[in-house]
Formats: sequence, C-alpha cells, structure tokens
Amino acid sequence: MMSIAQGQPKVDVAILIDSVSRKTELRCQERLKRTTEVTQHQSILVYEGVLSVEALLDKGQRQILDFFLPRDIVCMYPLMIHPKISIRAITKTSLLNLDDNTEGQLVRQPELYDLLMTQRQTQLSRAYIHQFMIGHLDGEARVVSFLFALAVRDALPRSRAVLDVPMSRDDVADYLAMNRDTLSRIFARLESSGLIERMNRHTIRIGDLDEIARRTPIAKLISAACIPRQSWAYVHQLMSRHAGRETNCCVSSHASVEQRPGATQGIGNLDLRTA
Repeated sequence: MMSIAQGQPKVDVAILIDSVSRKTELRCQERLKRTTEVTQHQSILVYEGVLSVEALLDKGQRQILDFFLPRDIVCMYPLMIHPKISIRAITKTSLLNLDDNTEGQLVRQPELYDLLMTQRQTQLSRAYIHQFMIGHLDGEARVVSFLFALAVRDALPRSRAVLDVPMSRDDVADYLAMNRDTLSRIFARLESSGLIERMNRHTIRIGDLDEIARRTPIAKLISAACIPRQSWAYVHQLMSRHAGRETNCCVSSHASVEQRPGATQGIGNLDLRTA
C-alpha cells in the first residue's frame, strides 16, 4: 500500500467520478432510508456534511457509534440491515454512492484504491479507540479526547485553532456515553481553565492543541488513526466538479426527525493507562 506521508497520489480520478452513479442529498436531521437491497460491498463517501450512526438501546436510550465527516466512507451492509441502527444527517449532507461497479473500477487505479482502503482501516481503528475511550477513560479525558480527535481529523494548527463542532450537546453526550449535564460541567471547567473558548453554539477556539494532547492518554492512538487532510485534497477538488445525477432515493420519506429537548444546543504517547 502507498504511504500517506508521501503526499497525494498522482492518479486520474475521473474514473471514480464517472462511475459514481448516484449523488444523494440529505437535509439536516434526515435519515437514510432503511433497505435490505444493499450489497455486502456497497458504501457511500461523505462528500460534505456530517453524519451520525446511532443505535437504539433498551428503554429508548441512544448510543451514537460514530460521526462521519467529509472523506469518511460508510459501509452500508452492516448498518442498514440492523433494525436498531440508523444513519442521520447532523447537517445538510452530500453523499456519493460507491457501488459494486465503482469498487471494481477502482482496482484499476491502485493508488486511489489504496487510499480508500487505508481510510476504511483508519475508521476501524477509530471505532476501537472509541470503545476504549468510553470504557476506560474518565469524563474529562473523554471530552478532551473527543476535541483532540476532531482537531486532528481537520488538520488544525497547534495554537489558536478554531474548531467547528456541528453536533448538538445531546449528540456529543450520547457519543461519549455520559450525562448531558456532566458534559456541560466539564466544558465549563475547560473553559474556565483557559484551555478552550466557546465562541458560539458550534464553534470552539482551542488555545493550545498540544496541551489538549497532553491531557488525553490516547493522543498517539488518535493521531495514528487519521489520514492527513491534504491526502484527500485533490480528490475533493475533482469531486467538486461532479454535478447533477442527483437522486434522493435513499432518503427516508419520513426524513424529518423530531429533535429531543435541547438538541439544537451546541457544545459551545501510547500509554493506555487512564488519567
């Protein structure tokens, strides 16, 4: 496989654009329509926007399993066939369908194919890290790890970084497996210490990203499970030329989901030992 550190692969991605047969647009809070007519290899590439993968637990409780950002790949088969798992658009989202035909064509572009495979592997690692995070870290370490992971995925600068957090407070709490009030208190402590500054409901300024990294015992794991944004820049640039051929056939006819109270509010070393 190619080394991501070597920079962007020098391949023609027109074959990918031409073979994408469907572009799906989701409005905020819409969900992908559940279907059993999905193949084992079918997946979607998040072109823009943010998705959440959610599991409905006993007594109506919710666990958010992951947040998918631009450049993430969603493997449809294990998610769309389970009755208690759904995919929701947190923001307006554009998705590109990678069907069986697309995957077959990508084999002819090995560097691009390797990049997509590496992306899938890093997302699997991210899922393992999330399991460890909610199972072994205390509340503050979970929140700091979450912020650091978002910053790394967006390749933010080390100081005075402005972080977009489009998720609601409930979304983040359900992802970190904690009470919403507990999450609010932790954010208040981090802000009073000067580590972060909440600019508005969905924007946070991080004063010192290195200090954020020092406060999470899994910083190196998080950094390892991330493909540099610049490796995808050329793909995104060419994909931006891809227009039309849109369909909403994967969007639920009951797509508008009622938000829970407060859902519109935003959150304003390889040592695995917990802090």
